[in-house]
Amino acid sequence: MPDGGMPDGGMHPPPPHPHRPPPRPPEGKGARFRIQAPNMTVGVKCPDDEPMKACVDAISQLLDKAAAQPH
Repeated sequence: MPDGGMPDGGMHPPPPHPHRPPPRPPEGKGARFRIQAPNMTVGVKCPDDEPMKACVDAISQLLDKAAAQPH
């Protein structure tokens, strides 16, 4: 390989393999919660710009409503 570059002489890596999925996007800064109970699983990603307390309060309301539903 000339001057430490790629096999084609360029400085960029080869394209991704056609059978591999594309790379995942960056995760972001928002909090993530996964809550598992015997009868349900809840996964939540809070917005990056929302305070964690507001997100936790919203999750709590959601779980309270789910618990109040007849089984």
